[in-house]
Amino acid sequence: MKIIRFIKRGIRSILTFGFNIEWKSKIIDLLIVIIGITLAFRLNSWSESKKQDSLLKNYVTSFSLENEANIESLINTLNYSELQLSKIDTLQEIMRNEAYNDMRLRKLSPSLLNTVNYKSSTITLENIKESGDFELIKNYKLRKKIITVYESLSELKEKEKVLNDYVKTITRPYFFEKIRYRDFYPVDDEGMVKDHRYENMIIGYGIILTRQIQTYHTTRAELEDLKEELALSLNN
Repeated sequence: MKIIRFIKRGIRSILTFGFNIEWKSKIIDLLIVIIGITLAFRLNSWSESKKQDSLLKNYVTSFSLENEANIESLINTLNYSELQLSKIDTLQEIMRNEAYNDMRLRKLSPSLLNTVNYKSSTITLENIKESGDFELIKNYKLRKKIITVYESLSELKEKEKVLNDYVKTITRPYFFEKIRYRDFYPVDDEGMVKDHRYENMIIGYGIILTRQIQTYHTTRAELEDLKEELALSLNN
């Protein structure tokens, strides 16, 4: 009987202790803590996502502005290069007709000393690569077009070196020997224009410049294509 009474007293004490604790309040406190932590994580994630979206928009805007400037610069370069090519075509026509007394020879010959160089900007790509933020651009199509265009700009610089080297190693040395630079008049007028090297030099220059212009047109098409893709990205 004593054992039974002892057990009863023990159970009564445990139950009494349990009833003295405000279980409802403790559970509410626990739920508040859990909800608070969950909200904090979600708010932090949302805030980080907003920052990345804002940064991405800034990069795309920068790409768009730079691309517009590159298009405008390329159009100007194309206009100049086509004007330059028209002069070379005129020189070739004069030489084919053997019109060695044509006054345009003296006027147009200095154009053989000119080079055509396109000035493009790649600052945005350099910045985004250096910062490690290029992965922010999730749009595969846009990423691919950006990479393609900037690779084309780099390749274009290499192709322009062909004409630069031609002028540096062929045209300038020949003119230095044959022309008085103070009035750009041939030392031996008739001998120069009838020299097959002079005609070959004109033809070679024309071929190189024609190829360079073709590359300009190809690059312009790529720039215009990227312009459309960037506009779509900014509007979404």
